[in-house]
Amino acid sequence: TTAHRNPMDPETTKTVEILKNRVAALEASALTFAPTQEAIQNEQRKHLLQLRAIRDAVSLGGGGSGASSKELEDLRTENELLKKKSEKQEYRIRHLIASIREVQGQTSSQS
Repeated sequence: TTAHRNPMDPETTKTVEILKNRVAALEASALTFAPTQEAIQNEQRKHLLQLRAIRDAVSLGGGGSGASSKELEDLRTENELLKKKSEKQEYRIRHLIASIREVQGQTSSQS
């Protein structure tokens, strides 16, 4: 008995040829993949170091607002002093208003 072979049609032959070329390209690139992978990892390490440096600078520098830690602390201190001053003035104003009402009440009861 002789084996009967079906000849491939032109489209199948073309597809098989494309697949052979792809396999050959993949086999050839397997030799250069390891060095390429190493280069990618090196670049990723560089970027990671840069990102860490940026993160540290932002966390230490007050979020990149342009103000130093000393300036921010000075502003906080000034803010506290102004709050206390404002509270004292509000107290004095309330006291003066109460005094004025008291005096007005005394003068209107004498009339």
